[in-house]
Amino acid sequence: MPVQFSIADSEPLNRESLAYSHASSIPGSVVTSLQQTARVLVVSPVERHAEKPSYNLYSGCGAYGEVYKGIYNGNTVALKVLRCTGAVRDIDKHRKRLSREVLAFGQLSHPNVLPFLGLSHSNCELPSPAIVSPWMKNGNIDQYMARNPDANRLALVIGIAYGLEYLHSRGVIHGDLHPRNILINSDGAPMLADFGMSSSEGIEDLDISEGLDRVRYMSPELVEGNVQQPTTMSDVFSFASVCYEVLTNMHPYANLGTVVEIILALYDGGLPFNHHKTRVLDSVEKDQSLWELMSLSWNGVPEDRPSMNQTRDALVKIQAGQSLPAFLARL
Repeated sequence: MPVQFSIADSEPLNRESLAYSHASSIPGSVVTSLQQTARVLVVSPVERHAEKPSYNLYSGCGAYGEVYKGIYNGNTVALKVLRCTGAVRDIDKHRKRLSREVLAFGQLSHPNVLPFLGLSHSNCELPSPAIVSPWMKNGNIDQYMARNPDANRLALVIGIAYGLEYLHSRGVIHGDLHPRNILINSDGAPMLADFGMSSSEGIEDLDISEGLDRVRYMSPELVEGNVQQPTTMSDVFSFASVCYEVLTNMHPYANLGTVVEIILALYDGGLPFNHHKTRVLDSVEKDQSLWELMSLSWNGVPEDRPSMNQTRDALVKIQAGQSLPAFLARL
């Protein structure tokens, strides 16, 4: 008996091109989770465009899996296959990750959030079911800025803030915000990807090859283990670190070269920079306000950080040269 999935009204997919998938072709835990939302769908097998994962655009081999390029309905798409080593424990984690991301993707729609197109099971074309989303040819935000050094960086930061504010308004914690999972669409706008995937991950789960790239943006409470899961406030801390990198073109904790050094700095309350505050905007007043906002977002006490709603509001006011919200006066 086929498992049926309905289509979100907002998805621009041809209904006649969709196919049903037998329950036996998808892990039972995933099917159960998928049935919990009417916005999740299974698409017909997607034609994979290359034999090997594409490493030259955005995540390539991401923190949670590999990204392939494919073709669906004549359009280029990204196929994300989540990592699974084969051990029973890893298979269970793999299924939970897939369930979380599919559910998170399928219920969301925002200009700064990567769209979800479906879940493809390609009959051994891929090692496991793949999450299907539009292919972002501009790559991630670091790659985009390297090719476009004159890009409006404050506008990029504000776009990220809008996307994260939207996720929080829908009860979704990103949990792993960093430049590699902020993609740029054809209009030059940032789009958040890989959200909702880190609720069960900790420092001990970081792969050596990816740990340094991720821990630079982690909040101290997550590193110290004071909280077991990411929160909206840990997202705010990560956002400030991303903001710092986008605006200054420098990695957070750029003077530190190992995961251990960064973790120790976070334990000691160290900020992501160890030098004078680099001028990043075109006026002293705007620049000072932006640094104040980032500093507040890096507060060691999560409850004293601004919400993403407040942060986005402050950034828009900074961009317009308007007076800032009163909460900045707490600094």
